[in-house]
Amino acid sequence: MVWIYLCIGIILLLILCLFLRIYANFEYKLEQDKELLSVNVRIIGINIINKEMPLLGLDKDDTSLDDMIENMDITSEEPAKSFLQKWKQWKHTFNKLLRIKAVVFKNMSKVCVHQLNWESKVGTGDASSTGIYCGGVWSVKGIVISFISTHMQLKCTPRIMVHPLFQQKLVRTKLSCMVSIKVGQAIYAIIQLMKHVEVNKQQQSTAHT
Repeated sequence: MVWIYLCIGIILLLILCLFLRIYANFEYKLEQDKELLSVNVRIIGINIINKEMPLLGLDKDDTSLDDMIENMDITSEEPAKSFLQKWKQWKHTFNKLLRIKAVVFKNMSKVCVHQLNWESKVGTGDASSTGIYCGGVWSVKGIVISFISTHMQLKCTPRIMVHPLFQQKLVRTKLSCMVSIKVGQAIYAIIQLMKHVEVNKQQQSTAHT
């Protein structure tokens, strides 16, 4: 009899755990010659993941982003090329996500966004071009916020800022957000994603043969 009550208690505890929320804090920084992504995941106040990962960092022998901005000629096409190169990198990452968009979009609606701060500083050294770039940054941020509010549960007022630096050649951005999802929903999403990836692998291997 004791074992029966113990098994029932364990089952109820597992069911209860499925309704607990996983909280994740993300912070992205683009500063000087490196991009950093910090991730902190916790359940009931217990840290599960706490990592800081460099993204697309430049090698020591490469010119830093600040140096590139400092040395670029405003009258040339270099600023546009630099921005276009960065946009292509983001687009490449986004295209990878599109391959699994059916699974991602289906489960994104279960994610709650509790905090969203995005601050950027942009300057080219020229007032007119700085205004143009800042306008472009505002447009990109507007699209991203619209996407999040459409596909996720936005529980906060986003804090979005763009600071034009008319007398400097500088690019800085910092994005921080906190999201949450129930454990059961996260497990279900991971299972769906794994199945989708496995099916894609099988289709690719079949196509090659």
